[in-house]
Amino acid sequence: MFKSTLIIAPHADDEVLGCGGFIWKQTNEKKRVDVVVVALGGIHHPHLSVAATYEQRYRELERSCGILGCQIAGVLFPNMDMRLDTVAMVDLVSKLDEYILAGNYDTVLLPYPSLNHDHKTVFDAAWSALRPHHKQTVKTVALYEYGYVQHQPTHCLSPSGGKIYHPLTKEAYRAKLEALRCYSSQLRPAPSPTSENVVEALAKFRAIECQQSGMEGVEYAELFYLQKMVI
Repeated sequence: MFKSTLIIAPHADDEVLGCGGFIWKQTNEKKRVDVVVVALGGIHHPHLSVAATYEQRYRELERSCGILGCQIAGVLFPNMDMRLDTVAMVDLVSKLDEYILAGNYDTVLLPYPSLNHDHKTVFDAAWSALRPHHKQTVKTVALYEYGYVQHQPTHCLSPSGGKIYHPLTKEAYRAKLEALRCYSSQLRPAPSPTSENVVEALAKFRAIECQQSGMEGVEYAELFYLQKMVI
């Protein structure tokens, strides 16, 4: 388990928000971690004076992955940020199929389908791409979280497979923050989920939950929602 992991990120920065510490730990243990970004660039966020270009966003992704030690598997839809609902589902699933099958991964981490419609679309497409078949190598599938997971209608997905807590050392957490800072076009002040303060608050809250389960000394942690595991 976790010998080769593919992280599917709707947008560049989701992989750091959800599992930056996990990525750093895995690559430091010489394990393979690849990131595929589904949509990158092409939107003017309200907090920016001008839209961040695809080239700018890709440079941010490169710097961030360089810090965490992971590889960029690919970008599926350039300049389609927040427009994935306009892409045919068959095209999304087919592209993810190609990466999952070619990579021979044993673990895939998906975004929790929050109120962000791109995240919902990517989850649905990735879940279809992970369907059981004779060539499937993926043994573990889990969802990673981020601040927006806490704000959603009650009818949204309620993971029932259990929770996986991943304690972070101070070094791993510092690497996560350093990687997040590479995404200067995406960072916003609190209470935005992309602010450093909110990221730290969530990591400390998950650490408290670890402590309540008898794991003393944990200061930071990430949480994953298990969907499938074959031992």
